[in-house]
Amino acid sequence: MDLGRRDPAWAPYAGAVAVVGVATAVAWLMFGRFEPSNLIMIYLLGVVLVASRAGRGPSLLASVLSVGAFDFFFVPPYLTLAVADTRYVVTFAVMFVVAFVIGSLTIRIRAQTAAARQRELRTAALYAMSRDLASAREVDQVLEAALRHIGEVFRSPAVALLPDARGRLVPRRETGAAWVLDAGERAGAESAYEHGRPAGRGTPAPGGARALYLPLRASRGTLGVLGLRPDQPKALGSPDQLHELETFANQTALALERTQMADEARAAQVRAEAEHLR
Repeated sequence: MDLGRRDPAWAPYAGAVAVVGVATAVAWLMFGRFEPSNLIMIYLLGVVLVASRAGRGPSLLASVLSVGAFDFFFVPPYLTLAVADTRYVVTFAVMFVVAFVIGSLTIRIRAQTAAARQRELRTAALYAMSRDLASAREVDQVLEAALRHIGEVFRSPAVALLPDARGRLVPRRETGAAWVLDAGERAGAESAYEHGRPAGRGTPAPGGARALYLPLRASRGTLGVLGLRPDQPKALGSPDQLHELETFANQTALALERTQMADEARAAQVRAEAEHLR
């Protein structure tokens, strides 16, 4: 059973109950041959298993159930939650605290491991994107490569908005479904473009936007806006994710500036040659 499944939501909790049940069965086989402290270790091992796979809520449930099961089956009077020896109350309290602390530490290690793995994957993706951007010679090639990598890494539809001849932001390249710039989305995009700061979803300047917009800043100013519209409500909500996304946006802006300067240089050369032929 995968205790880490999120759909359905009750599955991790059912898994926690099952783990406590298995721990109780194992402890029952050991009962009478080992000291009660050894039986407690079986339950603590179950809590660690739940915490490593399912998260804080199920691990807390496993901690409570473990204390209750130990009391019910292995503390006299048996098969009741009553406690004849009040000294066991301290045992229960310590057992619960130890189980909770071990579960919390396991969850923290799990989160740190997952974060490190994500950083490694995104670093590799950033390197791959930089390599593709280096070989791009046209603006559309730059945007196509950047949006493809960004969309895959952050699992979100993405759009690049550049100013048209009148200075109005328009979608130049996008992934996924067509990007609709209603009043709220345009307000978020224009805020990012004009102020040079992230705007929209999850920022102090949401402007009614459902997407997150980041300025494409280069040495010559803001060249456009990168927009992402993740499907998950909590996606792109952490400062680390926003920082990583800004790194991708900065690389895109530098490549975009390079191609624009190359286009301007070619246009200047064509004009110079035309003047020379006159």
